[in-house]
Amino acid sequence: MTPLVGILFLFIIAYVGSFIHDKYHDSSGWLKFVLYSGSLNLIAGYLIGPNVFGLLSGEIIGNLYVLVGLVLGWAGFLIGLQVNKAQLRRFQKRYYLFSSLNFIIVFVGMSLLIRLFLYVSGLSLSHSLVYLLAVLGSVSSPILIGLLRQHLSLRGASVHLLQFSVALDNVFGVLFFGLLLLLVQQETYEHRLFVWLIPGSLLFSVGMSWLFIKISRTADSTHQFLLILIGFLLILVGVALSLNFSVLLISFVFGVALTNMAVETKKLYQGIARAEKPLYYLMMVFIGASIHRISFDLLFTAMAFMVARIILKFLAGNSARKAFSFKKQINSGIGLPQIGMGGIAPMVLDFHLSLSNILSESLMFIVSVMAIGNAILSTAVTKNNITG
Repeated sequence: MTPLVGILFLFIIAYVGSFIHDKYHDSSGWLKFVLYSGSLNLIAGYLIGPNVFGLLSGEIIGNLYVLVGLVLGWAGFLIGLQVNKAQLRRFQKRYYLFSSLNFIIVFVGMSLLIRLFLYVSGLSLSHSLVYLLAVLGSVSSPILIGLLRQHLSLRGASVHLLQFSVALDNVFGVLFFGLLLLLVQQETYEHRLFVWLIPGSLLFSVGMSWLFIKISRTADSTHQFLLILIGFLLILVGVALSLNFSVLLISFVFGVALTNMAVETKKLYQGIARAEKPLYYLMMVFIGASIHRISFDLLFTAMAFMVARIILKFLAGNSARKAFSFKKQINSGIGLPQIGMGGIAPMVLDFHLSLSNILSESLMFIVSVMAIGNAILSTAVTKNNITG
């Protein structure tokens, strides 16, 4: 199979996954959670990868990195569009305090857990890499909360707080993950050069945002507008990949700058909303196809971290609930609906594109197992914990 046919094949699977999701939109129970999480796409990706049917060889997967980079750029851009200063002012201060403390508790807990794992296993990782992995374990999935709100017809303080918290989770995640990934790459560059590359790349994203606004005003239709946007994202992704920087972070800054400048944010959302779901499924297929190493040790590690993460999410949510006077409105299990891991998929791919080593390949398998496990557990742990 050639790289071009491989691209078409991946897009077909992604759109089939999107079609199945729409067809069974009204299904109930764990099946719907599995469909939303993209778990079936993970499995499909692994089956067509080099370890099973071999429809996508390792060489073809390597040739698809630019395509995956564009998908990641799209994801980072979407997250960045949510950071609109005017809209963020509408939320109560304690929403930010709750979400921040929630994230910090899980992050610290995951950092300690990873260090304990490294000590027991005799492995060694840099401090930056440990913290980067801890960030991955701290991020939640907005997909699950949206599903709960729609499927269970839930309203009220719990759902409102959860939607805000997981959205801020992903903003924190992309920001800290991207900066830590730059620190992990520090040894690649001379120190003086590296120091200038960090602010330089971020300023480049802001400059591209300003240039995009100027050029996009000449677009006569939505199609031209989208073509200009894709062109700019390709440039940003190309710069990030060539420097081994975080594609998510650079495109995230691009989105943040755009949504806070004189640009029609609604026009952006209307143009890209339809592509969001297939692109997410495409990421899940690619992660599945890129998994090379599967062993009992990795499976056990994934299950252990999944259980520990669920406990940390519960403790963090309950602690933040008590700290900021949400006890009367919010159930003690407020942290359990945040166990979904769909939001981690772009970061894992970003990590793999930047490093592409045994650690990144093992991490993709561990996160895949945790994502599938959490998708199955979601129904059981959330129905009784989302309302007070």
